[in-house]
Amino acid sequence: MNKTGKNALVIFIILISFLAVHAVENDYLAVTGQPKLTHTEKINSGDPYSAEVSLSRVGIIPRQSNLTVSTAAVNPIITLSIDGETQTFASQTVTQPLPESGVTNVEIKISGNAPTVSTDIEAVMLSVVTDVVYDDLNKGSQTEIVRSLVVTNSDIESAVRAINDAKTRRLAAETAVSDLKARGIDTTALETRLQVVRDMISDSESSKARGFPIEAKRQADNAIISLESIISDADSMAKREIDTKKIATVAVVIIIALMGISVLRRKREELG
Repeated sequence: MNKTGKNALVIFIILISFLAVHAVENDYLAVTGQPKLTHTEKINSGDPYSAEVSLSRVGIIPRQSNLTVSTAAVNPIITLSIDGETQTFASQTVTQPLPESGVTNVEIKISGNAPTVSTDIEAVMLSVVTDVVYDDLNKGSQTEIVRSLVVTNSDIESAVRAINDAKTRRLAAETAVSDLKARGIDTTALETRLQVVRDMISDSESSKARGFPIEAKRQADNAIISLESIISDADSMAKREIDTKKIATVAVVIIIALMGISVLRRKREELG
């Protein structure tokens, strides 16, 4: 490598080292204590929701910083208390500049209701992000906390249960048909009916995803009825095969017995 190449390599290494040192700073704020949340996994549409979060300064004070709090709750009330100074906002998103002199503690409260949904969705009910600028090379967003909930309702839950039940019965029906096929029994008609039911379940899932849970439940319930019929017919076919084998076995025994009796008679006649 010539001298020019070596100098370029040294400059490159110095630049990378400089960026590595200055590209990342410790978080300015961090969640302290345990957030207080009314729900942690799932919430019904329209149900009350609230959250309380505390932030404390853990890093150096940036040159500029903004705090953004957002929620998917409807009728939202967001309350921010920054070092004791409290403000209340009736908005789903609030962006508040933080004092250039720095903050020690931030208290955040959110209240509202879960949004109205036609299909179950995952909604971000609590999001707190701090945008910081330390210098021209070191700036960006620091996520403090994000919490999502599955928002649903009674019609959606009923559809979900029906679809899950249909899938469970479908597996039972498929097993019953497979067992018959393994025993050499013609299952063509049952397999055709099974495919129709698979399509019914797929249609039910599609209806739910498109926001028609009542229709989805109806389709799933019909699929369950059809599956029960398939399982019943498969069971009857299996029993008929067993009965047929039993009859055949008895017939063979009878035939053998009759043949034996016939042989004995002939021998007696021959012996006179």
